[in-house]
Amino acid sequence: MVIICAPICEEIIFRFVIIEKIQTKYKPVIAIIVSTILFSLIHFYPLSATITIFVTFLGIAYIYVHTKNLIYTIVIHFLNNFFTTIVSIVNKYYPNITIPKILSISIEYIVLAVLLVVGFYLMYKEHNKLKTVS
Repeated sequence: MVIICAPICEEIIFRFVIIEKIQTKYKPVIAIIVSTILFSLIHFYPLSATITIFVTFLGIAYIYVHTKNLIYTIVIHFLNNFFTTIVSIVNKYYPNITIPKILSISIEYIVLAVLLVVGFYLMYKEHNKLKTVS
């Protein structure tokens, strides 16, 4: 559920529905910020995790607004959930394989950074494709 269903449902709701609805009346930056705040708040994590989620999904919302492609954001969201779930499973069910808290946080940040770089690359590629079509 967390790895497959959540990314699909949440990206449709927060990127496609909410961003598109807000953009009918306000600038895209407002739509990005509002949808990301709502997305962060529904996850009910401690403040540090909420800030990480906010920053990460701010980037993902930006990618959606500039590509209008939910596949990119769903894949990034899927990979984010996949890697954070793997770290959680290892920490919980395999106590002999100790992943120090700082290392698991570092792994998540590295994964998020890579995912956002890939997302921005895809956005850049999409933008160039649109320029050549025009």
